[in-house]
Amino acid sequence: MPRQQGSWTSQRELLAAAQRLLPQVLELAGYRAELKVDDGRPFFDALHVSGQSISVWVDAVPLPDGTVARTMVNTTSEHYMIHTSDRLPLDRLGRVLSQGAGEFLACRERSRDGLAPVAADLLGRGAELPADLSLSATDRGRIGELNWLAEQYARPSLEEEQRAQARAELSGLLDRCGLRPTVPVSETEGFAAAAQAAEIRLDYARQHLSAGSLRLVRDLAHPIEHLTPQDAAALRSFREAEAQAAREVRTVLGGRAVSVALPEADAPVSALGESAEQEAAARSARSAVTERQLRDEALWQGGRVRPRPVMIGGGAALTGRDEDMLLVDAVGRWHLDPGAGLVQSADQDRDLRRVGLDPYADSGPKDRVSILATRAWEDRLAARGPLVDGYGQLALDKNGRLVTRIEPLSGGEPLTVEVAGTPVIATGLTPEVVPGVARDDNGRGVRGVESLSEAVRLLGERVPELRERLHEAERSGDGAAAVLRMLDEEAVQGRLGDSKSVQGETVDGIRQTLAATQRWEDARAAAPGRALMGDEVADNRFDPRAAQHWIIAGSGGTGVANAEIILERNPDARVTILGGNAPAALNHQVQYREMTGEGSGYGDRLDIKRARLGAVETVPGPDGKPLFRVPFTDRDGNVTELVADGYVASLGRTNPLPPVTRELADRVREAGSQVEGTLLFDEHQQYLGYGLTFPVDGREHRVDVTGAASWQLPRQVFDQQTVGELNRMGVRQIPSESANAAPGFAPVAHQAAAFANARATDSVRRLPGVPERWVGPRPPAPETAAHVPAKSAPEAVPHAPAKSGAAAPVVAPPVWQTGVPAEPSKGPAATRPVQAPPTGPAPEPPRPDQGIGI
Repeated sequence: MPRQQGSWTSQRELLAAAQRLLPQVLELAGYRAELKVDDGRPFFDALHVSGQSISVWVDAVPLPDGTVARTMVNTTSEHYMIHTSDRLPLDRLGRVLSQGAGEFLACRERSRDGLAPVAADLLGRGAELPADLSLSATDRGRIGELNWLAEQYARPSLEEEQRAQARAELSGLLDRCGLRPTVPVSETEGFAAAAQAAEIRLDYARQHLSAGSLRLVRDLAHPIEHLTPQDAAALRSFREAEAQAAREVRTVLGGRAVSVALPEADAPVSALGESAEQEAAARSARSAVTERQLRDEALWQGGRVRPRPVMIGGGAALTGRDEDMLLVDAVGRWHLDPGAGLVQSADQDRDLRRVGLDPYADSGPKDRVSILATRAWEDRLAARGPLVDGYGQLALDKNGRLVTRIEPLSGGEPLTVEVAGTPVIATGLTPEVVPGVARDDNGRGVRGVESLSEAVRLLGERVPELRERLHEAERSGDGAAAVLRMLDEEAVQGRLGDSKSVQGETVDGIRQTLAATQRWEDARAAAPGRALMGDEVADNRFDPRAAQHWIIAGSGGTGVANAEIILERNPDARVTILGGNAPAALNHQVQYREMTGEGSGYGDRLDIKRARLGAVETVPGPDGKPLFRVPFTDRDGNVTELVADGYVASLGRTNPLPPVTRELADRVREAGSQVEGTLLFDEHQQYLGYGLTFPVDGREHRVDVTGAASWQLPRQVFDQQTVGELNRMGVRQIPSESANAAPGFAPVAHQAAAFANARATDSVRRLPGVPERWVGPRPPAPETAAHVPAKSAPEAVPHAPAKSGAAAPVVAPPVWQTGVPAEPSKGPAATRPVQAPPTGPAPEPPRPDQGIGI
């Protein structure tokens, strides 16, 4: 049976071939490459003749049609990645690897000199040249292809037919690079201009061309009229094939929109402070105009406004907002974060240029992307269409129509807008957990209960007559304690019976989470402003001087970012981070390296301890002021404790339904039905988010979720197999070595843009699980005694429906929310989706359950 393109088999074949070919590719650039293995993942340790070493990773993954490869650059930790399309024919692999290597080496060289990558390509068709006569990374990639083809052509062992093919391909590439005039010689004026441009390009390319390439260029870089009959015939065939391919594309795409209008990269954010203020003012003005228009429309039409497409939330996902969509966004995350910038460098986020944000506008190649640049860019996108700065909540009106209830930040009366089509939700990272929740029991395969909200939902499903009381308790300030009192009622105990299970979760787990939540609420009340969730620090909803020694529980990215904020805003503060091993991506990020390096300036003000945390307790201090005591076990097994006057919980995130859909979910539960979910992919198997269906009164209401929120699948909708497969796909799609993660700023911007394109072309695919091309077992590493053997990978199993069902094997949390204790801690627990802000001179708190996105 012939191999299917894009199958696991093709991925294995491509990677096996890449392991053979990449050393040859790197050798052309002066590197000697040695194959190594890290946790079953093969990579190359490449040493340059100058003594400098880099790491190169290769994978074969689904990419959009027409994209043969993509390159990720990390000049901070010297890791470089080439993702080839898993549909790539094997005979093109060497050329594609050469292109990728040329690109990342060009970025590395300019970064070493403190230079941003060249924005415009010099090598291209036509007589027109860019203002900057420098080679771009794309140009260097094309030169890499030329050098590879010349190397293949020169191989004595190559059969004559293969030699002719390599020569013909190189000749065709000269056309694409503009290294020969393509204007007929008879058109004297046009030919002269084209010939001059080709000569200029060749002058700049020459220093990077190999000796073999230069010999072939001397033979082939001439007008077709001056080539030998054999070379001229090959070039004519190449040009005819390209023209045919262009006609086929026009035939397929003609007459339909293929993309949405995305911001252009030729409008970089500069003079950042002033520009950010101007963009923010323009955004506020647009919001005021839209709000006034909606109120006028309601006034003239008896309280109703015409249905509109709606997007709730924004942030980086604004690249996926159609300009006719009404945007409801509370100006969250990056508008509130008091940090210096993104945790990635401009080089690490260089592809943001494709969606309109130039990360180099006010940052050096290895410097962090300015947070002012991200704010100005987001505001510019937000103001491109109708906008209300505020909070949105989806609900059903009395006629069963899907509406958005909007609470404007202006303070005006709430607005109600009927939703046209399927609303898009991009409300950002999900709420955090705090120490003590009943985490999944890996030993027994029992699902834990991660929050007060989940405990309320589970109990309401088991004892329906308690639902109203449970929801009232959850909304009160005494939520966890009130629910615990209900559990002790004799009638409730009778309904729960002797069974220890509620929908697969143990009653003991529900009690543990409720008790931990109550202790957390009590601690917050006893030490206002000093017992915080990590997001309160990130959103600047705290007083950094409320404590002088802060414990941060959790050594993941959020915890490290919180530490930096506290240390920068309180020069007298000390911070101790307690948690497991840092996530792999953290070691590749600029922020973490700056904070832990010798030049950080923090000295003994920052201490990071790798440990397993115990339960946090409040104890009275010498002056009667409550302090926080945290026992922990260090790497050597020693048990000790730490006492501090401030505590920040950054222990990972919950997996609920988006809070903006809570009313819809309640209606579904009241009807005795279930919320259904599917994963959203485009026709190229690029992940776009997930879709929810809310069946109510015989009608189905759809909601689509994209951006960071879409990487935390709701536990009550999706089974654990699907959750695990999506997590693994995210890590494969955005490797840790890139210093990014799937829910990060740049990946979300690209994901949302792909979602917009798929909506525009009506090509969104709703699937029950992750496509097999993403799920396939990891290709085996080569067997060699010199390296660590790869771990064997299990064969894939069929997808289960994307709904909650019987208990499934527990999966580890995504790599982007690791750094948490290795085992369940036994202290205070899960945060509620909405918490009152601590006291202190902080700005008015946003509401993390509505309209906030990254």
